[in-house]
Amino acid sequence: MIELLVVVSILAILAAIAIPNLLEAQTRSRVSAAKATIRTGIVALEMYAVDNSRYPPMRQMFPNDPLGLLASEQLRVLSTPVAYVSSSRELTDPFGTIQLRGPSSSPPVALSNHADASGFQFPELRPPNQHRSLLYYHFPTLANRFNEPRINLEAVGLVSIGPDLRDSLGAFALVPAPVFQARFARGGLLHPYDTIYDPTNGTVSEGDIQSFAGVMGKSPGR
Repeated sequence: MIELLVVVSILAILAAIAIPNLLEAQTRSRVSAAKATIRTGIVALEMYAVDNSRYPPMRQMFPNDPLGLLASEQLRVLSTPVAYVSSSRELTDPFGTIQLRGPSSSPPVALSNHADASGFQFPELRPPNQHRSLLYYHFPTLANRFNEPRINLEAVGLVSIGPDLRDSLGAFALVPAPVFQARFARGGLLHPYDTIYDPTNGTVSEGDIQSFAGVMGKSPGR
């Protein structure tokens, strides 16, 4: 019996060491997958822009994409008639669906009717992002949507919600800090830098994983 207890104790210790390492490895793998998929999408967007002299705009598409920001819906033009990617459905987010960033003590919640600091109403989305798509942002469309000319950048972005499973407004990492603070700050996000995933803060840290096309050499918050 004593020998059995010793064996069980050793197995429990090994499990306590191995399981966190396994979860860390899974998270790192998903981060790498997200970055690779975003890179593929950005390259396709740049090739599309070269051929068409513009990036695809965002459009509300009912019923699958009433927010007009799912890459699986918005970027169908990347697969037809010219195949920059084989299918927009390939632009998936390894971390899943759109979720709102609530207070730090609150669990993530599915995106539904929500007003930002300026009162802009997001329509309801059910089911949220059923194809687990990356989020696509076209800044001229956003500038028109928010009536904010200061974000009318000739740029687009692809965003993964990252390991914290919250929408950290990662697309707005390019937005000037005063504009971000006035219009988008909520749930503890005070600066565009807060939207960026940084694994040095822990593998499952806050922030989104994002990349942009069309704006080169621009630091977040400037």
